[in-house]
Amino acid sequence: MPLDEPAAPIPHDGARAAVVSAAGRRHGGSFAGAGLWHPEAAALGKVRDAIVARPHAWKAVLASKLPLEGDALRRPPRGYPPDHPFADDLKRKDFITTVPFTNAQVLSPRFLSVFIKTCRSMSPLLRFLTTALGLPW
Repeated sequence: MPLDEPAAPIPHDGARAAVVSAAGRRHGGSFAGAGLWHPEAAALGKVRDAIVARPHAWKAVLASKLPLEGDALRRPPRGYPPDHPFADDLKRKDFITTVPFTNAQVLSPRFLSVFIKTCRSMSPLLRFLTTALGLPW
């Protein structure tokens, strides 16, 4: 398909997706992203339950210093204690991280190695989310 033709819509289930956009036009720039964006209620509940059940594993995700982004509730969801040490994380509706890239970085001959390093840095979050959902890592 020629590059100037619009791409067909990408199937998306809310829990996992990959998007490649020419020049990052769709999102305002180039970036790598990982995590769960707008997961279904059951998946979100599994992640929250995993945070409560495996606090040391979640603490390791936070120690990786990945910037977590996305929407959050104002209060902890029903069934979770408001004084939980990770109450702010239990309020999350999304568990995503992104790392932006400049055009110079993307066009650099070293970009593939930078991109691979970036993806590896996201693995603590992905490992936690994957196991929380009961999927093999």
